[in-house]
Amino acid sequence: MNLYIFDFDKTITNIDFEFFFYNYVNKNYINLYNKFAKKNLNIFKYIYKLSKYYKYQKNIINNFLLKIINKKVLLILSKLIKKNIVICTSSTNLLLNKIKNILNIKNIISTKIFFKKKIVYIINNYKKNKKKYINSFFKKFKNIYFFTDSIKDIKLLNISKYKIIINPCKKLNKVGYKKGWIFI
Repeated sequence: MNLYIFDFDKTITNIDFEFFFYNYVNKNYINLYNKFAKKNLNIFKYIYKLSKYYKYQKNIINNFLLKIINKKVLLILSKLIKKNIVICTSSTNLLLNKIKNILNIKNIISTKIFFKKKIVYIINNYKKNKKKYINSFFKKFKNIYFFTDSIKDIKLLNISKYKIIINPCKKLNKVGYKKGWIFI
């Protein structure tokens, strides 16, 4: 069986998603921002509140995603429907849980954010748990396809059977060409 692991920022999308998403919301949905945000409300709480308003949230994310998604990767994802796909990202679960549903992907490894009694909790266990989660997948699957843009993923690239490089940073570009990896 095959497993397809995708980094999110600069792989599935052409940009660092969350930073540009927050700016996009502020530019294009300023009335919504004023409606739901308080003076001292941080952006995570704002997105969380916004995500409760499904009709707005779905429209905003769909519009933004269409502008920044990597069309080549979208084509690959469309051919992998009902396959074992994992999005592996340090981006937060607030937005990624919505996006995984839009892209029809079941599994995601991300930074967790939740709120309890008006306190924002960020569980940045992504880096720590990324390798653990992926190692558990490696035991179950014969062929691992790993799609990334970052040299930070070099350990995972080295243990994957198929290495697919998308929008690479300079270091990964150099290493990938030297090792003969696949570039999209």
